[in-house]
Amino acid sequence: QNLVRDIADLSAIEAGELKLNAVEIDLAAFVENLAVLIASDLEECEVAFHQEIPAGLTVFADPQALEQILMNLIINAVKFNRPRGSVTVTA
Repeated sequence: QNLVRDIADLSAIEAGELKLNAVEIDLAAFVENLAVLIASDLEECEVAFHQEIPAGLTVFADPQALEQILMNLIINAVKFNRPRGSVTVTA
């Protein structure tokens, strides 16, 4: 499902049809929510997750696009990590 969405988004980008809706996002809270979504993956792969994002740091981004980008990066970092390794997101 994610792969299909990625391919559809790539097609939309190439056609100049991707519409983004940038809003202000609390980055630390956003990343913490992503960590909750991948908690079972972290446990299964025995990988620790850390985030080092200053409180109150906000970004202007499309929430769906930001989630898609960060989830792809984080899931790959977990999947290709070593047991008892760690993944850290910093900003």
